[in-house]
Amino acid sequence: MLNGDPLDQGRRHAEPPPDLLGDVRVGRGHVWRQEIRENERSHVRVDGSIAQIVEISCAREPLLAYSAKHSLRGDAPIVGPIIENPLHGERIRFLKTAPETDGELVQYESWLAPGGGVGVPHIHPVQQSDFTVVAGTASFSIHGARFELGPGQRLTVPPGTEHCLWNGGPVEAHLIVEFRPGLLKQEFSETTFGLARDGKHHLRNLRNVLQWAVITAAYRRESRPLGQPRWLRLGLLALAPAGLLAGYRAHYPRYCTRSDGQPNGPEDPHLMPDTDRLAS
Repeated sequence: MLNGDPLDQGRRHAEPPPDLLGDVRVGRGHVWRQEIRENERSHVRVDGSIAQIVEISCAREPLLAYSAKHSLRGDAPIVGPIIENPLHGERIRFLKTAPETDGELVQYESWLAPGGGVGVPHIHPVQQSDFTVVAGTASFSIHGARFELGPGQRLTVPPGTEHCLWNGGPVEAHLIVEFRPGLLKQEFSETTFGLARDGKHHLRNLRNVLQWAVITAAYRRESRPLGQPRWLRLGLLALAPAGLLAGYRAHYPRYCTRSDGQPNGPEDPHLMPDTDRLAS
């Protein structure tokens, strides 16, 4: 959902995005970067393993935090089907959902193919996102600063923080991803993955424009791309009621991964453009 052909430009990060703030290298639980301060501490877990925590901040505000864990249990339970986004080279499987956690959390496994990337620079306005690498390596850009994480390392991205993720390594990356609060993250991912599989990811015809207008309005709290021209975003928001009248929804039963086969909608008002959100 970016410039020109917005949804096509999030295809792959074969080359990582430019580093505007200088290189950041992660290794052995340490980060090196000239302009960043590090506050490092260790603690012993109940199981006897040692966790080294590094908090990274710039002069003005906290940037992010990651935990270089010396031990990691990667045997998460198998829950639900695996869905694929061929546009991003990503497969995911939900482990914990918002209804199961009283809205507190959405947790899922992610497998990212070499050269794959999770969208373009974006923010989650009200959600904290946590990424734990189980296998392979994952590269992140946080406000333009690069980080590469390996197995056992965890990265926390605060709400409203610009970031993107890609796999620049030669093998598939396996991560555990968490969003707090859960909100409609599951529905957003199910829908956007399904539309990508169906070839409806671009804005080249009116039908797709109306569909993405509904999605843009319904999921404003979940994700917001940063490279999208302001006129395009406002235009999509303005078209959302027309898309709804034309029968487009923010979620469809055919994309649902719930065990009962039923999403919260598509008639659920939580998955329709929210007038309160439109006014914000």
